[in-house]
Amino acid sequence: MGQKQKTKRSLKEQFYLNILSWYENKGIKASDEATIIGKYHKCFIVDKKYQKICERVMKHYEKIQKENSSISADRIKFLTAFTAFTLYAFLNSSNIKEVLADTDINSMLKEIQIEATNEEEISEIDRIYIEDAKRAEKKRILKEQFEELQKRIEEEKKIAEEQERIRIEEEQQRIAIYDSFLEEYSDYSHLDAEKVKEIAKKTTNNYEDFTSILPNKDFDLTNPEAACMLFVCYLNCDELTVSLNEFGISKAELLTTTEIETTPHDSIKELYLSNGEKYSNFYGKICDFFNIKNKSLALAVSIEEIGWNGSYSSNNRNNVRGMKYRSGEWQEFATLEWGIIGSCRNYLELYNDYTMDSILEMSCYHISGSKDLPRIEDTDDEKKIKEKEELIAEIMRWKENVSSFYYEISKNYDFYFTVEEENDYTLTRTRNE
Repeated sequence: MGQKQKTKRSLKEQFYLNILSWYENKGIKASDEATIIGKYHKCFIVDKKYQKICERVMKHYEKIQKENSSISADRIKFLTAFTAFTLYAFLNSSNIKEVLADTDINSMLKEIQIEATNEEEISEIDRIYIEDAKRAEKKRILKEQFEELQKRIEEEKKIAEEQERIRIEEEQQRIAIYDSFLEEYSDYSHLDAEKVKEIAKKTTNNYEDFTSILPNKDFDLTNPEAACMLFVCYLNCDELTVSLNEFGISKAELLTTTEIETTPHDSIKELYLSNGEKYSNFYGKICDFFNIKNKSLALAVSIEEIGWNGSYSSNNRNNVRGMKYRSGEWQEFATLEWGIIGSCRNYLELYNDYTMDSILEMSCYHISGSKDLPRIEDTDDEKKIKEKEELIAEIMRWKENVSSFYYEISKNYDFYFTVEEENDYTLTRTRNE
């Protein structure tokens, strides 16, 4: 029994000695308002107002020691450090921050929680620090969550900024494409490109929708070049759904010049336009833009009018379909490209529903304005008969020529309508004074 008491006293004595040694090593000194707690020949100093609390802490550890008389030196060291830490609040020292930095409070609290067997065994000081630890942990978790949220917000912001940058870049590229095609077709028609673009942007919501401004709804307006060509074509004729007057501008104010630019040629098969495209290929592309059903037939009609070697009208008026104004005068076009566009539009309006099965009817309509061959009546005099015979001959000649050109084009379709990647030629338009 005496031996057991001696062991307890020795452990407690070592406990006090360790506490004093720990304070001395840290350079911590008690405040002026101090008192002594402890027994035997060793004790330590604490602030008077914390005396009862400290004694409760010591009793708590004494109870733990009684339940486990074989407590190890490491356990004593732990209890020493914990007790010293619980007393830091009433110690007056410039080293206090160092004490806190060197003390693993989470490990200490974990040890105490494991050793305590019920609520009564946890001292008031223990509870204070457990709650502090919980608050600190909650604060740490909230901080991590906040930092994670900030990180996610920043990443989302960067993604949104990048998406906006891409959207703006794509929008600028889209507008640049439409600007380029409007400039190209304005040049063919000798219209002021800047005024044309301004009108187009106002009427199409920055090139978003051409459907409401164009009179024909059957075109493929998803193709930027087609939309721009059609817009300039109908604007040039003042046939958009909104008239030029509503824009406060006249056709004369839109024109940059009334001069005719010609492209001299003596072989339609080898004719390249000022834009670098072969005559037949450009003709086929414009047919597609106008939604012409059979571009081989449309090109055949053009060749019938000007021949494989071109004509005076195509060389000097850029008229490739023998078209006339209502007054009977030959139509003139600013450029050969614009003449092709005019030819295709005329074909769309007058001949698009004809096929090779109805080529005779088409020939009659083209030559005489009637869809039937002239009939020679018994009542016709010789002069009338001769006129009708000549008209029939002209109709049949036109029909045979168009058929011949059509089969030639169909047989060599790729030659006439395949886009060429590169052309080894240089060609410029000339202006007729």
